[in-house]
Amino acid sequence: MKRSNVLDKELRDLLRKELREYEQTIGDLTPDERKELREWIKKGRSVYDNPWYISMENGWPMDYIEASRTFDEIQNDPDIYSSEDSAACDAYEGPGTDDLPF
Repeated sequence: MKRSNVLDKELRDLLRKELREYEQTIGDLTPDERKELREWIKKGRSVYDNPWYISMENGWPMDYIEASRTFDEIQNDPDIYSSEDSAACDAYEGPGTDDLPF
């Protein structure tokens, strides 16, 4: 069990460092974006991934904020995407509740 705690601590430390570096480079974040991003990190997820499975053109996942903004854009202007994409956004209920105990 001790090894698990070490890995959990190492993961938390890594994710926190990644978050600090990301927040310095991403530019302006709204208070809501910052809160959502930090909640995502508390679940043990990387800032360089997203719950919507939105990818860049090269196939890599979009970072959380870029994907969040893209998701909002799709919901606010569904004409720029296909009706299937829009329906998928409407059906999405948000990330699960598998929080890590930080």
